[in-house]
Amino acid sequence: MDRTGPHLARALDDVDAARRALAHAQQVPWVSDAADRYRAALGDALAHVTAVRTAVEHAVPSVAALDVAVGAGVRAGAWSW
Repeated sequence: MDRTGPHLARALDDVDAARRALAHAQQVPWVSDAADRYRAALGDALAHVTAVRTAVEHAVPSVAALDVAVGAGVRAGAWSW
């Protein structure tokens, strides 16, 4: 992804780290109803983290466009969406 800027790049890195941590946390050897609930909760958390990554990825083009516009001297608020 080009021109994500430091904040979006950091957000993507943080989301990837959270996904890795959740995947690692799902690797439990025990079997029980509690383990099933634990894995289900981790699965839900992983779905939310994946949704956050998607939202950040969707923000990239807008942030990049604003970065280019500001770099070109356009004042924020001087355009309409």
